[in-house]
Amino acid sequence: MTATAQDWQRARAVADAVLYEGYALYPYRASSAKNRVRWQFGVLAPRAWSENGGCEPWSLQCECLLEPDDGARLHGMLRCLQIQRRTVEEATGEPDADGAPGFRPVPSLQIDDRLLVTWEEGVEREVPFELALAPLPGGTACPAPVGTPQLRTTDFAFPARREVETLVDAAGRMRGRVVREQGPIGGVVRVDATRLRLPYALTKVRVRVENLTTCTLGAVPREEILASSLVGAHVLLAVDPGTFLSLVDPPEWGGGAGGGGGPPPPAWIKTRLQAVQARRAAQPL
Repeated sequence: MTATAQDWQRARAVADAVLYEGYALYPYRASSAKNRVRWQFGVLAPRAWSENGGCEPWSLQCECLLEPDDGARLHGMLRCLQIQRRTVEEATGEPDADGAPGFRPVPSLQIDDRLLVTWEEGVEREVPFELALAPLPGGTACPAPVGTPQLRTTDFAFPARREVETLVDAAGRMRGRVVREQGPIGGVVRVDATRLRLPYALTKVRVRVENLTTCTLGAVPREEILASSLVGAHVLLAVDPGTFLSLVDPPEWGGGAGGGGGPPPPAWIKTRLQAVQARRAAQPL
C-alpha cells in the first residue's frame, strides 16, 4: 500500500485530537477548580531531570510489525508541542535600572476592548525521518541477513526564542507588552528495522524518541521543567510500498493460529498474543 498525502492528512487529524487535548481543555477556564493540570499527554521531560526523581519519562518507544515490498521505505514523523510562555506585562510608568521603560508581570491587562491574559501556548513541532528497508530475497540488491538491524538516528533541536510585542491603546499610549519565551529542547529519534524470517519477509520496526535536553538538576517542579519538555509527543509511520500487520490480531500465517502452515512466529509475538488472550479471557461477558 502506498501512503498518499491524503493518508497523512487523515492520520494527522486523528493525532491532533490527542495533541491538542491538554492545550485546549485543561483547565476549561482560568478560574476552574477542575482539571487544573495541563499538558497531561505524551510529556517527555529531559533525561537528567527524569532520572533524578522527576515524575515524567524522558523517552517513548513504539514497536510494529510490517511486510515491506521490494524497495520499500519507512517514513516517519515525530510530532509534539513546544510550550511557549506568554507573559503579559503592564507598563509601570517608571524607568528600570537601565533607564528603559519599566514593566511588571500581571495576570491580565485590559486595553480598550482587548483583554490580554498570561498563559502557556503550544507551538507545533515536527521532525521527519525515514529508513530504506532491506531488499527482499531475490531482488536486485543483496538482502540483509535475518536478525541484522538497520539503524537510523535523527537528531533534532528546537532553539530558545524570545519575542516582545508592545501594547498600545487607541490613544497611542504604551500600556504594556507581551513577552513570549521558549526554552531550548534537544533530542534524538532512533529507528531500527530487523528482518525476522525469510519466507514472509517480515520486519520488526522499533522507534525510540529521547529528550536529551541539558537542564539544571535539583528540586525543579514539573511546571517549570515543561519548558524543556516535549508535550503530546507521538509518532506517525507509513511504509511505501508495504503493509503494517497487527500485533493483536495478526493473519494466521503471522500469528501461528488456525494452521496457517508457515514457520512459527517469533517468541516476542507469541508472548504478546498470549497476554492479550489472557486479558480477554479474564473479562466478564
